[in-house]
Amino acid sequence: MVADLTLSIRFPLHISCADEVSRSTVWQEAITRVEGFQELRDDWDGNGAEPPSAEIVSAAIEWLNRMPQLDERAVPPTQIVPGSLGEVLFIWQSESQFIEAEIENPDDVEWMIKVGDAEPEFCSTPVGRAVVLTTSELSAVNG
Repeated sequence: MVADLTLSIRFPLHISCADEVSRSTVWQEAITRVEGFQELRDDWDGNGAEPPSAEIVSAAIEWLNRMPQLDERAVPPTQIVPGSLGEVLFIWQSESQFIEAEIENPDDVEWMIKVGDAEPEFCSTPVGRAVVLTTSELSAVNG
């Protein structure tokens, strides 16, 4: 059943954490960032942007909470930002990789994965689905 699956992100970005308490703090800071999106109002960017709905924020927090539970090596996003259409964007970026996960409805995660000079790849997964990202492929796995 999809609701029973979990999610994790893994690829060669390294977290600079001295211990597990620091790693836990990094994840909590990511969740706190998303929680803060609840305070956004219409036109929060001065250009007509819509704030994420409570449903989107809740789905994003649930999704973030699952990552370190599935795999302790899961890497928190390098950026978390609200989108102008009410979505929440999670970005993992290194010199050769750019991965974006977008939650624009409470059920699905839309992915854009670009590795090196290759063309970007796009896919969609349910919010509750387990996903492992490596440097060259996206594969769904049962949690």
